[in-house]
Amino acid sequence: MGSSVRARALVATLTAALIASMLALVPTAAFADESGSITGHVQLDGGGSLAGETGSTWVFAIPVGAADDPYGPEAHMSTEPIGADGAFEITGLPVGDYTIQTRWGCDCYPALRPHFDEFYGDVTDVASATPVTVSAGATSASVDIFLEPAGSITGIAQPASATLTLYRKIDGNWTPLPAAIERPGAQYAVGGLHAGDYAVAAAAAGYCPQTPDAAAAPERSALITVTAPGSATRDVTLSPDTAGCGPDLGSAVPTITGTARFGDTLTASPGAWTAGAVLAYVWSADGVAIAGQTSSRLSLTAGLVGKRISVTVTGTLAGYRPVSRVSASTAAVTTRPLTAATPTVSGTVAVGSTLTAKPGTWTSGAALSYEWLADGKVIAGATRSTFTIAAAQYAKRVAVRVTGRLTGYTTTSKASAATVAVRLGTLRTAAPTIAGTTAVGSRITARPGTWTAGTAFSYQWYADGRAISRATASTYAIASTQLGKRISVRVIGRKSGYLTVVRTSAATARAPKVATPSISGTAAVGSRLTARPGTWTTGTVFSYQWYANGTAISRATASTLAVTSSRIGAAITVKVTGRKSGYASVAKTSKATLRVPKAVTPTVSGSRYVTRVLTAKPGAWTAGTAFTYQWYANGRAISRATKATLKLGTAQAGKKISVRVTGRKSGYTTVSRTSAATGAIGYPSRTTPASLWNCPSWAPIKGNASSMIYHMPGQRFYNATQPEDCFRTETAARAAGYRKAKV
Repeated sequence: MGSSVRARALVATLTAALIASMLALVPTAAFADESGSITGHVQLDGGGSLAGETGSTWVFAIPVGAADDPYGPEAHMSTEPIGADGAFEITGLPVGDYTIQTRWGCDCYPALRPHFDEFYGDVTDVASATPVTVSAGATSASVDIFLEPAGSITGIAQPASATLTLYRKIDGNWTPLPAAIERPGAQYAVGGLHAGDYAVAAAAAGYCPQTPDAAAAPERSALITVTAPGSATRDVTLSPDTAGCGPDLGSAVPTITGTARFGDTLTASPGAWTAGAVLAYVWSADGVAIAGQTSSRLSLTAGLVGKRISVTVTGTLAGYRPVSRVSASTAAVTTRPLTAATPTVSGTVAVGSTLTAKPGTWTSGAALSYEWLADGKVIAGATRSTFTIAAAQYAKRVAVRVTGRLTGYTTTSKASAATVAVRLGTLRTAAPTIAGTTAVGSRITARPGTWTAGTAFSYQWYADGRAISRATASTYAIASTQLGKRISVRVIGRKSGYLTVVRTSAATARAPKVATPSISGTAAVGSRLTARPGTWTTGTVFSYQWYANGTAISRATASTLAVTSSRIGAAITVKVTGRKSGYASVAKTSKATLRVPKAVTPTVSGSRYVTRVLTAKPGAWTAGTAFTYQWYANGRAISRATKATLKLGTAQAGKKISVRVTGRKSGYTTVSRTSAATGAIGYPSRTTPASLWNCPSWAPIKGNASSMIYHMPGQRFYNATQPEDCFRTETAARAAGYRKAKV
């Protein structure tokens, strides 16, 4: 690599000198105030940096329409060469459109160029470049350029006077490249190479070079693969020798013996050659060398089937030029026949039955596939080793065709003998059953059970063995005419390709007359509910089970139920089961009651005196309950006394008062509760006047608060007195601090 290092040092020195001179030539007008600038980055394709190449790559801005010359008077260049980060800046650009171009070095030593010069837009010609517009005082940013890396080859030619030619493999052919190879003495260098396969051939006087052709790399050459991006320079030393210069070897066209068939072996017969010649063999398939096949014999593998085989024999001997001879090609390699057996078919030949293919013995490893046929025609989708006969195959003869496949062998098919004609199948059946309650008015359902998939059913219902007219659905509502009779159902199963089958269920017990029970009584705490079975077949014996919100109440098996506080919030139902010998036992459940509310006995508060107010206190009921009221005096309803309060009047004097509270809530039973009666209602000893001049008749004594004097009926000034207080007795008046009028 010493030559590569020296070349790069030379490039750096020349580049620095040229750049300094170019900067001195940049016109000062380019830096006028009415100028703009361009910034961007230069990277390798795929985003790789220019690390290791910094200081050698420059960016030029050339006015659109000017010549493609980065060193012309109108061109501008970056203020600095590209650094490690790839950033560049071109300043002092007059307003206008520019073509942006990268250049490596100074064009004075192009051989080891690390990448190709390109224009902005990822193109290599100025006509296709993307222009960049520069505006006054503005910067055109993000003008990013991506460069294709270039490969290179360096080395030493021996002898130094050897003629060197660079070849590139293009479309399988070795093509000489006209570009000169840089040659300072025995050293040589080739740069600016695209990715690909290359060869450097050397020839000198007194040697025996051979012209390269498309079949092999050039003689006396090293095959070099240049991989870009990122290819490294590689030293290649060429040392042409004198071996092989002389007359051609005596040779013969080789021949091939053997059968061109997979699994067989071919043998190369070279024929007569000059005595002492060393022979080498290369086998080819359709003209392409077979890797690793360099003996005189070739075993034919599966990968060679269909290809024509030839052999190249090359002879070498000191003092002679090497000679290669190619045999004629064989016929295309054929496959071997498979060992195959005629398959057989086992199984019942009837619709619904499954047949199995027995393939017999085939070549080991063969993959077998199956195809079933009916009367010689392929049955769509029937490609397994087993086949279930469908109705479409009824009365037809079935066979199976087995096909074997194995790499390198001829695909082979064998068909079995046909079966006898397919007969009708036998349905898989079950005894039908009857679901539901066997009672007049109930609907019962026929359950066919499990039959062959796809079976269609029809029905006929019977009462005591006699067909019920029009009762041909899968369900039947038992009519009153079947009271006391046993019900059965006949199920008829039909499926195409199968025999029709009739199955009859067992008969039920006799159908009784039943009724839906009801509940009488109030669904409230403290009440007793009674189950009412309704009218059933005479002689039916009943049993009971009570439920709260659908849950059986423990030990609640009598015909009545006492509603306790534990049932608050529950809806009550009763299930009545009727039994009679010879008849079906039937259970019927009542409709649910309203929910049981929480209700308590109300109380009465307030003074038990005429003119005073009593208040009803309902107590704690079910949340959300709405209340209404009715007041009673000695057990008789007081007219219009329907509020939560009652003002006592003279009509209630001497009587005992109670109140009935009625609670209502949606979904709950409406319940009334009556309070305990108060004591007898009395009169107060003191009250307010009945009017401006009068006291109530039951408190006739008039009192004047201003004078603290009271007047008795019949006294002189009684009728002329406007009372402020009224007293029932003189004792009450005196107790209030009043004194009696003198007259």
